[in-house]
Amino acid sequence: MRKVVWPLLVIFTLVLSITLVVCTTKENNGRDDDGGPNDDVDDDTSDDDTSDDDTTDDDTTDDDTTDDDTTDDDTATDATISGQIKYNGEHAADSEGKNISVMIFASWPPTKDKAPVCGAAFPVPALGFPYNYDFVCHDIVEAQYYPMAYLDLNGDNQFDNTQEPYDYPGPPITIKPGDSIDYDIHLVDIVCSNPATMSGTITYTGQYAGSAPGKHIYIGILDKPIQEGEPPVYFNNVTVPGGGFPFNYSFNNVCLNDSVFYPMAYLDVDQDTQFDFGVEPWDAKTSPMTFTFGNTTDVDLGLVDPTKK
Repeated sequence: MRKVVWPLLVIFTLVLSITLVVCTTKENNGRDDDGGPNDDVDDDTSDDDTSDDDTTDDDTTDDDTTDDDTTDDDTATDATISGQIKYNGEHAADSEGKNISVMIFASWPPTKDKAPVCGAAFPVPALGFPYNYDFVCHDIVEAQYYPMAYLDLNGDNQFDNTQEPYDYPGPPITIKPGDSIDYDIHLVDIVCSNPATMSGTITYTGQYAGSAPGKHIYIGILDKPIQEGEPPVYFNNVTVPGGGFPFNYSFNNVCLNDSVFYPMAYLDVDQDTQFDFGVEPWDAKTSPMTFTFGNTTDVDLGLVDPTKK
């Protein structure tokens, strides 16, 4: 049995309590502003008395070994991160010139003493969203990493957890030296003034129906058809009423706008907030649905036991 923790359910409140600071220019990309690791080498070489002797003038200094080793070592430890940045939220129209900060973390949730492994900031172009981004993550070691991004509305290079649109990590991605990672970013609003509404009827007649009253059904909206471990861009939950199924639900705080999404839901049988693949009843829409600020989208959810899927 595989358990999947929807990150927004378990770690979202932790993440929002942490101030995140990232590189403010694309060129920074995780390197020191003071000049990087080669400064000490250059200083020692230029000041050393051996610069005038034959050792400096001979092939040792000009030898290809010095240049090739340095270049090859640096290149071998780099990885490229690229993709598309998407956002259709409340601040999209007035975000030109503001930075989208993209960060790669070695662990999640991050802590104040754990800086991103690398990161870069990308100004929103005049044409708006979507647009492409790419940057180099230097001195990477093979491991699993967690990308995170936010729109820096106030320009302070810090994540404001009360208003700034963000994209949080899903399952970790493996990055190793030499990789070119394709990773799309989909920012969503934390709050919005005119949210969409999602409503419908939930049905279920399976083996857990009799014991379901009082338990939670978690409902998420994904930006792509469901994949194992894929986090939602929106989530909420309802409690199964005493009368059981079917019953109606409605959420009027969906801050998603003018994009297609894929709702899904599951009955949390063991009430651990985690989706137990192969055990818990669920439903996932494979046809895209549109949510628009101020409008209602009807989403009926028919939960089915995994053995029937």
